[in-house]
Amino acid sequence: MSEVLGFNFFSHYEKGKLFSKLNKKETQASAEEIKRLKSPLSEKNKTIELKDKMIQNLSHTVSLLEKVQYR
Repeated sequence: MSEVLGFNFFSHYEKGKLFSKLNKKETQASAEEIKRLKSPLSEKNKTIELKDKMIQNLSHTVSLLEKVQYR
């Protein structure tokens, strides 16, 4: 259509005005979503670390009890 009529209907879009606005909104929305998701992830990582420490402590306790038992 643009070629037949001799008018570039997409000139406004090619300048990047609309796309840059959309890109900024999309980037901001993505940044907010990432921030929202990082919090639960951080909490889960802390929980995993605590459980790992608890497992290590329990393993150490079992080891000590086994040593006492075989004496």
